[in-house]
Amino acid sequence: MNMTDYTVKNGAVVREDVKPYKYELEVGHSKSGSDHVIVIKSLKVRGDDLAESLAELKAALRAFREMNL
Repeated sequence: MNMTDYTVKNGAVVREDVKPYKYELEVGHSKSGSDHVIVIKSLKVRGDDLAESLAELKAALRAFREMNL
Protein backbone atom coordinates (compact mmCIF):
# COMPACT_ATOMS: atom_id res chain seq x y z
CA MET A 1 0.00 0.00 0.00
CA ASN A 2 1.40 3.37 -1.02
CA MET A 3 0.81 5.69 1.94
CA THR A 4 0.82 8.80 -0.25
CA ASP A 5 -2.55 7.70 -1.67
CA TYR A 6 -4.08 6.79 1.69
CA THR A 7 -4.62 8.50 5.03
CA VAL A 8 -5.86 7.30 8.39
CA LYS A 9 -9.01 9.00 9.70
CA ASN A 10 -10.61 7.90 12.96
CA GLY A 11 -8.69 4.63 12.82
CA ALA A 12 -9.81 3.79 9.24
CA VAL A 13 -7.62 3.86 6.14
CA VAL A 14 -9.19 6.15 3.51
CA ARG A 15 -8.18 6.67 -0.11
CA GLU A 16 -7.81 10.39 -0.75
CA ASP A 17 -8.42 10.34 -4.51
CA VAL A 18 -11.79 8.58 -4.30
CA LYS A 19 -14.74 10.96 -4.11
CA PRO A 20 -18.22 9.88 -3.08
CA TYR A 21 -20.73 9.39 -5.85
CA LYS A 22 -22.86 12.44 -6.59
CA TYR A 23 -26.00 10.30 -6.53
CA GLU A 24 -26.95 7.36 -4.35
CA LEU A 25 -30.17 5.40 -4.91
CA GLU A 26 -31.40 2.53 -2.76
CA VAL A 27 -34.48 0.67 -3.96
CA GLY A 28 -36.55 -2.11 -2.48
CA HIS A 29 -39.62 -4.21 -3.11
CA SER A 30 -43.00 -3.59 -1.54
CA LYS A 31 -46.53 -4.85 -1.93
CA SER A 32 -49.32 -2.52 -3.05
CA GLY A 33 -52.56 -4.48 -2.85
CA SER A 34 -51.86 -7.65 -4.81
CA ASP A 35 -49.07 -6.01 -6.86
CA HIS A 36 -45.37 -6.10 -6.07
CA VAL A 37 -43.77 -2.72 -6.71
CA ILE A 38 -40.28 -1.24 -6.58
CA VAL A 39 -39.95 1.63 -4.12
CA ILE A 40 -37.26 4.19 -3.42
CA LYS A 41 -35.88 3.56 0.05
CA SER A 42 -33.26 6.29 -0.13
CA LEU A 43 -32.21 8.86 -2.72
CA LYS A 44 -29.25 11.13 -1.99
CA VAL A 45 -27.91 13.95 -4.15
CA ARG A 46 -24.65 15.55 -3.07
CA GLY A 47 -23.62 19.03 -4.15
CA ASP A 48 -22.55 22.47 -3.04
CA ASP A 49 -25.49 24.33 -4.61
CA LEU A 50 -28.83 23.61 -2.91
CA ALA A 51 -31.01 24.80 -5.82
CA GLU A 52 -29.02 22.68 -8.30
CA SER A 53 -29.15 19.65 -6.01
CA LEU A 54 -32.93 19.98 -5.61
CA ALA A 55 -33.37 20.27 -9.39
CA GLU A 56 -31.25 17.14 -9.88
CA LEU A 57 -33.27 15.34 -7.20
CA LYS A 58 -36.53 16.18 -9.01
CA ALA A 59 -35.04 15.04 -12.33
CA ALA A 60 -33.94 11.75 -10.75
CA LEU A 61 -37.44 11.15 -9.38
CA ARG A 62 -38.98 11.86 -12.82
CA ALA A 63 -36.52 9.43 -14.46
CA PHE A 64 -37.33 6.76 -11.88
CA ARG A 65 -41.09 7.13 -12.55
CA GLU A 66 -40.52 6.83 -16.31
CA MET A 67 -38.69 3.48 -15.96
CA ASN A 68 -42.00 1.57 -15.76
CA LEU A 69 -40.53 -1.10 -13.52
